[in-house]
Amino acid sequence: MISAGDSVASAQNTLDSAHAAYDQAQGAWQASQSSLVLAVNVANANDQAAVAAVNSKQAALNALQAAGATPAEISAAEAELALARASAEATRLTGDHDVAAAEAAGSAAAAEVTKSLRDIRAAEAALGNASAALNVRQRQASSVASDLSIAKLQAGVQVPADELIFVSNAPVRVSEVQPRNEQTGGPLITVTNASVAVDGSLRLEEAALAKAGMPVPTIASTSTSRLLSISRPPPSSAPLSALPSLCSRPAAACWRSPLALSHSLPMARLVSSGMKVESLRL
Repeated sequence: MISAGDSVASAQNTLDSAHAAYDQAQGAWQASQSSLVLAVNVANANDQAAVAAVNSKQAALNALQAAGATPAEISAAEAELALARASAEATRLTGDHDVAAAEAAGSAAAAEVTKSLRDIRAAEAALGNASAALNVRQRQASSVASDLSIAKLQAGVQVPADELIFVSNAPVRVSEVQPRNEQTGGPLITVTNASVAVDGSLRLEEAALAKAGMPVPTIASTSTSRLLSISRPPPSSAPLSALPSLCSRPAAACWRSPLALSHSLPMARLVSSGMKVESLRL
């Protein structure tokens, strides 16, 4: 199948060939006109010479007859006149033939010029049609490319289905990735919730004053924390150890719980988005 671009190139080559043929035909026609003029001039010159020869023989015969020449002399002059007249007729026929041939060559050259002009017009029309078809194909290609770009934007980023991991809530923080070669089975990735929850304690006389949703200042975070919930004391007689550091910053910048907390105190949970908790143990 020939593409639209190839059709345009082929039509352009045809047009160039038609122009070259026209130039050649025009040159041939001009040469034929020169040949025709030459043939006419030669034929006219030969005819004039032949007529002059006939007139000369006729004058000689007339002179002999006026002078009372012998019959033999008159017969010889008459023969020479007849020969001159025959030669003149042959010269005229030759000149007519040469002129006719030159005229035929000129007519053929003119016909070739006319044909080459028609070929040029046809090649120009074919080139226009091929160019129009190429423009249509280019607009179609541009439209398809635009539709493809829009489709890509609408589809978004596409990744293989086996490279997707779905979580119930977002955002989450990737805490561990298990390297894999060609083995299957076992955990692939470990994620943690991005929200930070801190468990702390309240004194008994303050427990009744705390309500869920109240803002709570935190030393280690520049964001505002809130009191999420208040629970009953754990049913255990074992004392609670001090809470370790709650973030990965230096100890002076980390929030710490009061020392020597009692297990009998109510537990309060704080939620903050500005702290990175490494570990939390009671």
